[in-house]
Amino acid sequence: MRLVRTLGITSSTSYGSDLAGFSRDRTKFAVISSNREKALVWTAEQLVADAVGPSSSQYRNAKVVLVGDSGVGKSGLAFPLSGRGFEPTESTHGRQVWSVGRKEVRLSGRRREVREVLLWDLAGQPGYRLFHRLSLRDVTIALVVFDSRNESDPFRGVMYWARALDEATSPQGGAIKLLVSARNDRGGVKVSAQRINDFMEKGGFSGYFETSAKTADGIEELKAAVERFVSWQKLPAIVAPDVFVEIRAFLILEKESGSLLTSEAELLAGFEAISGGRVDRKIFHTCLQRLEAAGLVSRASVGNVWLLQPELLDNYAAWLSQAARLEPDGLGAISEREALSGDYRHDALSKIADEKLMLLTAVQEVVGRGLAIRVDTERGQVLVFPSELRADLPDYPGQYNREISFAFSGPVSAIYAAITVRLVNSFSYGSGYSLYRNAALFKASSGDAVYGFAAHHANLDDDSEGVFVVFFGGNASRERKLNFIRYIDYQLQQMAIEGSIVRNRIYVCCDEQIPETAVRKRRQNGERTVLCPICGIHQPMDDLVLESQLADKETVAMSQQASVKQELQQRLIIMPARERASQFDAFICYNTVDRPIVSRFRSLLRENGILAWQDTQDLGPGDQPTLVIQRMLDEVPVALVMFGPNSMGPWQEQEYYVMLQRAIKRREGKPLLRLIPVLLPGAPDVEMLPGFARNFVVLDLRTQGLEEHAIQPLVRQILDAHRS
Repeated sequence: MRLVRTLGITSSTSYGSDLAGFSRDRTKFAVISSNREKALVWTAEQLVADAVGPSSSQYRNAKVVLVGDSGVGKSGLAFPLSGRGFEPTESTHGRQVWSVGRKEVRLSGRRREVREVLLWDLAGQPGYRLFHRLSLRDVTIALVVFDSRNESDPFRGVMYWARALDEATSPQGGAIKLLVSARNDRGGVKVSAQRINDFMEKGGFSGYFETSAKTADGIEELKAAVERFVSWQKLPAIVAPDVFVEIRAFLILEKESGSLLTSEAELLAGFEAISGGRVDRKIFHTCLQRLEAAGLVSRASVGNVWLLQPELLDNYAAWLSQAARLEPDGLGAISEREALSGDYRHDALSKIADEKLMLLTAVQEVVGRGLAIRVDTERGQVLVFPSELRADLPDYPGQYNREISFAFSGPVSAIYAAITVRLVNSFSYGSGYSLYRNAALFKASSGDAVYGFAAHHANLDDDSEGVFVVFFGGNASRERKLNFIRYIDYQLQQMAIEGSIVRNRIYVCCDEQIPETAVRKRRQNGERTVLCPICGIHQPMDDLVLESQLADKETVAMSQQASVKQELQQRLIIMPARERASQFDAFICYNTVDRPIVSRFRSLLRENGILAWQDTQDLGPGDQPTLVIQRMLDEVPVALVMFGPNSMGPWQEQEYYVMLQRAIKRREGKPLLRLIPVLLPGAPDVEMLPGFARNFVVLDLRTQGLEEHAIQPLVRQILDAHRS
């Protein structure tokens, strides 16, 4: 953060600093007198504008999303709404983002405000829903599209999107939702006005519009409604020098011209050539980051390269998923080699020069989102997509004991895949797993215990309502069964639509499930057992439903472990490419006498996704060591000074003092070098280290040795330094 303005208050009334702050909508700032009788009030715009000066501009954008089930006509509607003519479209993969309206408003003095409407067209396929719920944050207006010609279920998916929008935007006050009927040139609306009104009231819609992208009917009315419903003063404003707005306009033009992958240096040079002057690269970088936050650009996985069409990543992810679905054995898998080489059908995507980098970034995306699991097999690394498996679990329910069910609203297939991926990455008391189209099984390390859950759809044609059934087999202990159930519950609470989860205890006897209504009535009557209607045996009731909602430390730890594993898999995927690009995370400074143990240490870091530069490993034929080392120390964020059984060698001492200077003096445009001393087994006491080295936080491996758990604090430090 930076200081915007210091308020100098002179008044006979005493104003207390503890009685000051912004209004809830962040549009006003007030200081209240200590006796609560007077207030001094500023608008946020006044505060910032006075501080930045007359050569500043404000920028606000309104995010408008097109949502609805696949095939209802969203993409066809997006073209005329964004000022383009009608074009026949196929089902959209991923998302498309357009700037559809930009105007400049003059403020007081010489200041101006740029206002822009960004239209997001989100794919309706079930596999995208979980990911696209992240895109619903900060939505101003949502156009929920339905197909009124669908005689069986015209409003399919409408309530799902209405609830998902309410959940995602409630912290900001909620989005304006408009119900839109598309393709009305094909016979008109076939749904009664009363039914439409009922859905509008049920879903909290603020308006209803009948449109046709082909004939342009209703398009202008919908555009006017969007403009009317946007409350610009309630949207957050970015205040920056005028050059910020100019940079942003340049980047949008580059994006709309079709540019795909460009280095930041090339973008900066291009802008300076057009503007005719030098630009502070920090401001330019900040502008790129602002566009990234808005979803218009994204950083590529390797190198300082920016992707100006990030929506293409969703397209690549969709084709990867389809390639896994078409795998002949029904295993829902594709080899990582095929995925990275593009050796699968993706003909709907235009061929591009930098496709290798796009493919690499797409693979990293599907693993990071939890859409796929990276599995080590005899054939090499394989990407398994749980949602694309085609084999059913045999003998289900059969030999398995069903314990609890979770009915919920949300993208059922995507949630099933995401929870399965997280379980694979965090199931700590198992030795293996088996995945199926409708279920995932996890086997204990010893004994015959099996832990699993199955996914069911309330309606096979509707992926927005589902039920997960948790079941067990063999000698699974109650403690571990409860932990497994709690983990499923905990993950569902993060992924399902808030407030939609209904938990039911399952009692089975004579291979038949005792009806939930019968269980509920016996509980209401004060009974403590359930009665089998076939054999008449009583089973004691328990509080498993209540216990399942009490997430404990182990549940949270498993969830954290899953996140750590997914991040590690992402780093491992791009490691070869980063190594070829000499994009290292750390520099290793060591005495050559200690080379064997240092090399083992470097290998352990590599297994944890950390790429550390070591002279004997990373110097190529013909390299000049001094120049390469100097370049590395200019580029890496972390330097590791290794202290082993032997004292510092002469070359190590030279490197150490150069690093010490870099750790104290900031390099232009880069953060300070983070210097971390590492005590290897056999190293002397900390008091024996060089004076300055004792001032840094030391990683002490003398007693723990080169063990996985021992270096985890160092891994986290390096990752933190790399992100900063």
